[in-house]
This record gives sequence, structure tokens and C-alpha cells, in this order.
Amino acid sequence: MPPNWDDDIREQGYRETDLASIAESLGDSTLPGEQVERLQKAALVYHLMYATDAKTKKDDDPTPFRPGRSQKREALMCVAEAARRLNSASAHEVERHRKGLNQALDVRALWFTDLDKQRANLDLSDPADVERLAQIAESVADQIPKTSHEPKLARKVFIRELVPIFKSITDQRAGRRVRQREASHSEGFQSEEYGPFRDFVCAALKPLNPSALTGVETDIKTVIKEFKTNR
Repeated sequence: MPPNWDDDIREQGYRETDLASIAESLGDSTLPGEQVERLQKAALVYHLMYATDAKTKKDDDPTPFRPGRSQKREALMCVAEAARRLNSASAHEVERHRKGLNQALDVRALWFTDLDKQRANLDLSDPADVERLAQIAESVADQIPKTSHEPKLARKVFIRELVPIFKSITDQRAGRRVRQREASHSEGFQSEEYGPFRDFVCAALKPLNPSALTGVETDIKTVIKEFKTNR
């Protein structure tokens, strides 16, 4: 893991126990195989987006510099291009282009350690896996903001990925529910968000980065508003 990541962020992808907890949040015992694959892809997108988010530099962080947004996009697109070259290579060029993809991952491991780790999860001799790596790298590159402000986007992008998964599993649209609960005497009542989509988001996010649960309701609200606007 990159040294600047939160101490409690865990390995990418979901374990069987994680998937069971996600299914339980929806009132099920198991998840459909197709949706498990989509969740695993969403987890990878989260980790790559987390690596592109702006971070506060720590005194003990050995990373010599922080790449800018254009550098981050270029790094990801370079990996995607190397992957596509490998898939289109002729038989006598395959090994050269596979080496090129590995080199692209090696060079960028300083910035995007999860890209480098994909070699443990993906078979670079399988064109389908190579294409999957290219698509995810492109997807993350496209979502890096081009504005002067560089916000933290990983959680919001992850929630966007979860909206259609939730709809496929439950046949319900993602939504918010708010209730009033009694606080201390001086504070009166406070709003509290709840509901099946919030439970699903929390169950899916917790195994990846437990600290990201704090304030998750803000991004849920933003994403749901975006989907309502685009209907």
C-alpha cells in the first residue's frame, strides 16, 4: 500500500466474509455472481480513485513529490494504452508488449500502487483481464477533475458505481430516508439518515476503508441528486 494511505485502509477487493455482509445489508444470504463481479470492479475503482485524491503530506512520507492532475491522468492512460497494445500485438510481439505493460505498471507504482498490484489479481496472458485493466484505468483517468480545485472524489465515484448495482439486486431505485431523533435537551432533534441504500453503501465501503464511513451521507445525497437530475 502507498505509505500515504490511511492506516486502516484494507487490501483491495472483497473477501467472502465481506460479500456476505453486503448481502446481509440487503436482507439476502448471497449475491448474484454478476453483481459480485461489478462490486469487485467498483472496489478497484475506489482504490485507484483514492490514490488520485489530494492528500495531506505527512512528515514521514517518503514520496518525493505529488503528481499533478495531468500527470495522474497521463499515468493511467499510459497503462491503458500499453494494455491495448498488448492485446493487439502479433504473436511474435506479445512478449515485448507484455514487458511494456509491466514496465508501465512498475514506473507508476510510486503513484498508483494498486495498478502494480493488479499483476497479482489479473492474468496478463488473458486478453479479457488485460482489457479489464485498460477500461478501469481509463475510467479513473476520465474522472480526475480538470478544474483548478482537486477534491476528494473516491467515495463519491464509488457510490455512483453502487447505484446501478443496488437497482439490479433489489429492483429499487437508490434513495434517501431521513428521520428525526431526539438529541440532548439543548439540541432538540437531529436529522438521521437511514434506509436500504445507505446500509448497502456502508456495507460495501467499510471493508475498503472504514474511516470513509464518516460523513458518507453527504456524498450519498449528492449522488442521488445527480441521478435524479439525469433521469
